[in-house]
Amino acid sequence: LTDGEAWVALKSDVLTGTAKSVTWTDPSDGSSLDWCQYMDFVVVWFGRNNATSGGSYFKIAVNAEATGTMNYQELVTEGTTGASSYAYTGYTNSVSVPRMAGDIAGVNTASFAAGVVTMFDVNSGKWVEWFGQGGWRSGTTTADQSKITLIGVTYAVGEPVYQIIVRQNPALAGTPFIAGCRFDLFGILPRMVS
Repeated sequence: LTDGEAWVALKSDVLTGTAKSVTWTDPSDGSSLDWCQYMDFVVVWFGRNNATSGGSYFKIAVNAEATGTMNYQELVTEGTTGASSYAYTGYTNSVSVPRMAGDIAGVNTASFAAGVVTMFDVNSGKWVEWFGQGGWRSGTTTADQSKITLIGVTYAVGEPVYQIIVRQNPALAGTPFIAGCRFDLFGILPRMVS
């Protein structure tokens, strides 16, 4: 378990206009916000873009998006049956974690996707593992109206996490995050045992 007081708010971005990405970088300044003292990171997001077709999802990358550094497994379920509908596996430089609601014709404009990503042991110098989960709508059919994603990722480079980039799917260059999206980064301090 994580003590509630061990969560430290490091960054918070609430968009008042459109943006294609949000980037957080370790200040490396010795302050209470310096990333070197945290064991884990948690990213909490509430987001939407203005896509007009499918594939509207965002990606998370770390440390300047080094090429071919992330191994992942993703499971997606849809609202029609509740059963797993499809799965992905891959090796890439950034990972869609999880998918995001798009402003597709007919989708309620109040519908925002939400999710949580936990990155473990981010300063150990070992490969960093993370787990993401989220839910979203991507259309007006029963299958599209309620989807969830679970994803596991390995950042296969033995270095601390010094930068986190949350960005729109680059294949949808004209579909930025819209006003009202929120992205928060928390640092988790090591649990103190007396």
